Amino acid sequence: MSGPQDYVESQKAPDPLFPDGALYYWKSLYLDQLDGDLIDAIIAQAAIRPTPQTLVILRHLGGAIGRVPEEATAYGNRRARYNLSLDASWDDPALSEGAIAWTRNAWSALRDRSGGGVYLNFAGLGEDNDALAHAGYGGNYDRLRQIKRKYDPTNLFRGNINIAPATTGTPASVGAAASVAPRLDRHW
Repeated sequence: MSGPQDYVESQKAPDPLFPDGALYYWKSLYLDQLDGDLIDAIIAQAAIRPTPQTLVILRHLGGAIGRVPEEATAYGNRRARYNLSLDASWDDPALSEGAIAWTRNAWSALRDRSGGGVYLNFAGLGEDNDALAHAGYGGNYDRLRQIKRKYDPTNLFRGNINIAPATTGTPASVGAAASVAPRLDRHW
């Protein structure tokens, strides 16, 4: 699975694993470390997953992600060493309540063992938008609110885990943030 590949083909590669018509509810946590107790807690949650299609994925991070300064882009939590993804997947709509409940419960049980950061592509249904935005953008959140105030004061672009525009204040960092805004577009 390594080597040059056509972009469209690489984007379609996971499609057979996640077919149209199946149901999904995914949440994630960034982890700073893995110790025996945390590994045991992850295994305990995986052992009670609601369906065989449900995945518990642990991704090792670092490298290039961690070498970019946090304030250089919108992407937060660059220093996290791992991403834990709880990916409930199922086919029968009658299983929805249980699959979503398992994901939320597993995420809650493991969140206290994490730094609290989340990868926003795996954010459930975006419940508690403001808390997710804080957790996903980390230390960039307030700066991004000021950028949003300058470039999108009416909050037109709000179809994601929304960062509401700042309503007051113009910290000295806004000028610097404004010069970074074109870079933010490239990294989103």
